[in-house]
This record gives sequence, C-alpha cells and structure tokens, in this order.
Amino acid sequence: MKERIKKIILNKNLYYFIMITFVFFGTFAKMEYATDTYCTLAFSIRETITQFAALGRYIVILFLGILKLIKLKPESIYFISFALSLVCMIISLFKVYNMIMEDVKDNILRIIIPVLIILNIFSIELFLFIEKGVMLFSILACVLAAEKMKKWLENKQKRYIIQACIYMLIANFSYQGVIGIFVAISLIYILKYSKNIKDFIVNNIAVACTYGIPTIIDYILVKFTVRGDRVNGEIILSESIKKIMANTRKNDK
Repeated sequence: MKERIKKIILNKNLYYFIMITFVFFGTFAKMEYATDTYCTLAFSIRETITQFAALGRYIVILFLGILKLIKLKPESIYFISFALSLVCMIISLFKVYNMIMEDVKDNILRIIIPVLIILNIFSIELFLFIEKGVMLFSILACVLAAEKMKKWLENKQKRYIIQACIYMLIANFSYQGVIGIFVAISLIYILKYSKNIKDFIVNNIAVACTYGIPTIIDYILVKFTVRGDRVNGEIILSESIKKIMANTRKNDK
C-alpha cells in the first residue's frame, strides 16, 4: 500500500492534472454568491433535508447537514466544498488517465483526453453552486464505476459489476446531472471488448442496467418518501396531446 501511494505521489502526470485544475477553477477559491448559494446557506437543517431529499441528493444532505450541525461559518462551508471539488476533479482526471494508458500510447494525448471528458467548459457550471464538492464527488463516483465496468468487461467477474452499481448509486445520491459520464466512458470499452454481436448486446445490457438500476432506486426513494414537484404529479398523455393540438391551432390563427 505504501509503495502504491509513493508511486502515485512520484508520478509527474498527477501534478500536471493538479496544475490544470487550479488554472481552470482556482478563481472559484473566492466565495461567490449565486442565488442558490444564498438559499442553501439560509436553509435550516430541516429545510436542507426537505430541499435535497426531493431531488434525491442524499449525500448533499449528509454533507451540508454535518457542516451546519457543527455551525461552521458560510465561508468555511464554501471553502470545504471548494477544496473537495478540486480533490475529486484531480482524482477523476488521474483515474481516467490510468484507465486509457494501455490504449493510448502518446502521453500528451493521455493527458488531453481526461481533460476533454471530465474537465471541460460544461463542468464550470458545477462550480457555481455551494454544493460543488458533492457534485464533483458524483463525477468521481461515475469514473470509479466506469473503471469497475472496464474490469468486468475484461474478465466478467461479478464483483466488478456489483461495485460499479454501488458507485453509480452513490453518484445518483450526489448529483444526477453528470451520470452520463459513466455511459460515455463505458461505451468505448464495450466496443473494445465485444468480440461478436452477442458480446456487444450483453455488454450493452450490462452497462444499461448498471446505469439504470441505481437511477430507478433513487427515483423510487424520492417518489415514495418525499413529495417533490419534480417527481410527483400525474401525467395524462391524451390530455397533453389535446393541449398541444389546441395551442397549435391557436398559433396558426
């Protein structure tokens, strides 16, 4: 274990990712006050539970709940969340780098590819929220799930797909907006490890289930434990179609 840690620390590529992450997101070290930040900081612990339980983000509840329970100042909460987000981003980049090592021989490309997949202009939005640490933790969980799925595709050992499902459940409990990263990475390895049509179909089903089952579990927990506008309410397809047709005729007139 010590040797493994030493090897990681001495890996110069890790420091490339640290530098890149700070260049992209270092400016967020200064506390910013987006509208959501004001609301989240103003929430009591009960309001925090109600708000994020309705979204299925139970790890956000745990994270913010603990920080509020020990009565940290808003600046301290923000800094801890920011620091966590940087750590998760760096680890995610380094994990993807190691995943593609045997497939991409050029080291510069091995550095660029994780940046394009994980650290890109779309991830900047995540840093605008005070719960950014948990949002980036969700990305890390997706990367870890993809790593386990890659191992399952290599040798079909059940423990890897179970571990991948657990990581995806954690990702869903953190922030559902980034879980597509798991599929994006896994599809590459489906193509690599599918020797025939049967393998291709089985591997796609495995990835779909690993993605879908944790998502359904999160949805069910929200649906049956919390009344939230995003998951409650009856949808009647026929009535929706009638309204669309009626409005379309009005616009034509």
